Amino acid sequence: MRLAATHFYSFTVLSTKIPISRRMERNMPEFAKPTVHICFNASAAQSIKQALATIGCAERVIGFLDDLSFGPVFPAGSAPREEWVQEWLGYEWGEVAHAANQFWTEAASPGILPVAWVSRHDASEYSAFLEFIRRRADSPFRVIDATDIEFAWRGRQGTSVPRSLGILTPAKIVEARLLERQRMLNPNEIAFYVEEWRRLTRENAPLRVVDGPRLVSAPITFFDDAIVSCASDDWKKAALIIGETMCELIDNRVSDLLLWARVCALGEEGVLELRGDLSHMHGTFARRGRNAFAPA
Repeated sequence: MRLAATHFYSFTVLSTKIPISRRMERNMPEFAKPTVHICFNASAAQSIKQALATIGCAERVIGFLDDLSFGPVFPAGSAPREEWVQEWLGYEWGEVAHAANQFWTEAASPGILPVAWVSRHDASEYSAFLEFIRRRADSPFRVIDATDIEFAWRGRQGTSVPRSLGILTPAKIVEARLLERQRMLNPNEIAFYVEEWRRLTRENAPLRVVDGPRLVSAPITFFDDAIVSCASDDWKKAALIIGETMCELIDNRVSDLLLWARVCALGEEGVLELRGDLSHMHGTFARRGRNAFAPA
């Protein structure tokens, strides 16, 4: 039997199974593990970090840069996603994929006690949250679920639920005392989320979108109607069309990168006419083309 040399801190051990570092992490009592806050929204990660600093909490916060609401999610790994993003969206995804791999290595580590922050109104956050549960397996973790929390907003009457953690300011996070809402999921909840992600990975659709309380698979053309409805017969900046589309899609926070890729695809199909510097949305102008379909 070949023995594997495993380095752990300042000494070397021999192991035939699990490296001693991993065994020690798994056997470490939960109270001794450092708490790490897991955010599936890079913007939210910054706000949460600032909020924790405001209340004197020095716990580590890590944010997820990828967006699992689009592209393949099975098999797990960066290569299929890099290829898909390059083909369908036209972006180099290597740096994002590398950062995602580092994120999952830490988020799934048995040596930490993670606290996962999520709003299930956000398809990107919800998708990554489900992948997180898959990777954690039977390891303990806590959750701060802001899905049904009502917030008051300056200049608005009444309260409303934010569609994404990314729109919460550090002050709102502190004011709502979200840190005190962390809890362990019960076995039935975990089983439900595991089965939901199994369904979505089996379908492995181009998109995942929020439909009521659930995530559902969708085709790459899912947002095309909304894009065309925000275009007109007059020339408008593509960035403005994309911004208006994002406002229209109140129930589905969608990446501007995805919408820009669809604007370009609709231009190739004659649904939109494009002119200007087509290398980026801010230099491109668009209007409805000869093949434009009636907006929904």
